[in-house]
Order: sequence, then C-alpha cells, then structure tokens
Amino acid sequence: MAKEAQVSVDFLTGLGVFMLTLVLLISLLPTLFTPLQTRATDLQPVAFRTSTVLVEDGGIYDIGGFIISEWHKNLNFSNLTAVCAVLNNIKRVGLATRAPIWSSYEDIIPNNLSWAKIEKLQEWWNNQTYIPEEQNIYRKLGLFIEMGGSELEYNFNISLLEFGDLPILQIGAPVPSSGNVNVEKIERLVAIDDAPPNLGTQLGDAKCVKLVVYVW
Repeated sequence: MAKEAQVSVDFLTGLGVFMLTLVLLISLLPTLFTPLQTRATDLQPVAFRTSTVLVEDGGIYDIGGFIISEWHKNLNFSNLTAVCAVLNNIKRVGLATRAPIWSSYEDIIPNNLSWAKIEKLQEWWNNQTYIPEEQNIYRKLGLFIEMGGSELEYNFNISLLEFGDLPILQIGAPVPSSGNVNVEKIERLVAIDDAPPNLGTQLGDAKCVKLVVYVW
C-alpha cells in the first residue's frame, strides 16, 4: 500500500499569510525611519549653508526690482509700523561688507563682516516678538522651508565670539545640552570691518572673531 505525504490546507494558508506579512513589513521598514534620517542627515549642509550666507553674502534688499546689499540701513525698530514695510523688502540676510565704491557698488568682500550689519542683526533679534512671524530672521536665513506640503522649521543659535568666547552677537534659541537631539555645529574665522577698537583679535591687518552656527 503506497503512502503519500499530505500537507494541511490550514498550514499552507497560514504560511502564505505569514510570508505576505513579512514581505509587507520589509517593504515598509525604510519609510518608518525616513523622517528621522532626513532630519538628521541634512543638518550639516543646512548649518554650512547658513554660515556661508552670513559671511559670503551681503544680503538682498529689493526695492521694486532694484537689488542692493545694504539691507540694514533703513531698519529703525523705534518705529515698528515703518520697519515692517522695510522687512518685507529684505529677501536674504548677509553680513559681508560692501567692497569700496571704486570697485563696484554691490561687490562684497567675503569673510569680512560689516559691523553695522552685525549691530542691526542683533537689534532685529531683540525685537523679534514685536514683528510678524513671516518677517522673523530664520525665514530670511532659509531656516524655514515647505516640503511636501508640510512646514519644516530649523532651530538655530548663531554667535560671533571673541577668542575668549565673549559673545559679540548672540541670536537664536539656547543650544540643547541634553536629550536625544541632533545638533550640527559650524565654526568659521571671520574679520570685522570698522570694528570698535576694543573688539576682536588683531591678526595681520584684520580684527578677527569666531562665527559659530548651531542648527538642530
């Protein structure tokens, strides 16, 4: 009498369901971690881009299509109604100083910061609570973006420091010191144009300080 092996239909059904579930789980695993990975891995380029904009760009001030880099000159925070109109014209914030007139009015000198722009950026930050959100500094620095219909806002802390870590400029939120927060840091050595006599460290012909940018 011949004997043949038999497999239960219930067993085959269960095995099929298990395999299908396993395949679906494997296919979904990458999407579970994508938001975390994207946020963590893009911090370094964001911090680097922010530092580059600050020290290699003079900024963009748009007056009816006429573009200049002297965005700070018309900002008067004692008149908040008037200052809001001026802030609308500021498309990007940069701290680089303007090159001499004989060169070109709108040429800038990278890594050579304008003391007047530094002071005005600090004043702007000190008045953040009195101006509309869409005119806040983080938007002008590109630290607010829309991606896939959702808004993404980076936290930041930007400082200009004497070599003894005495702050000259301090804007942004406190840097997280604990918790599971990814923080990216960029440091750059920069010169300051027309700096006060007691500010910065003399290196050659330039008064120099450290720019420190944190993004998280």
